[in-house]
Amino acid sequence: MLENLWRGAALAVLVTGCGAGSYARLVETTPSGGQVELSGSYWDAMPHARAMMAAHCNGRFELVGDHEHESVPDQGVETIEFTCARAQ
Repeated sequence: MLENLWRGAALAVLVTGCGAGSYARLVETTPSGGQVELSGSYWDAMPHARAMMAAHCNGRFELVGDHEHESVPDQGVETIEFTCARAQ
């Protein structure tokens, strides 16, 4: 049931979208985590990214790093790395 809640939240974010010109997309996933690319405003794209990470990790994830793409200066493109947290 919790998984359906997270998927519903991710869908709601997808439907409402991010701020104008801002988006997040999964660029790599593994069973233990992945990477999300943010473009545009960090603050507008991050809720979408969090919803995607939560959906991928059944609600439990940790951010482990982020960096801006050097190949796209001044474009506001950033990659967020995450791992799925284990249930305790």
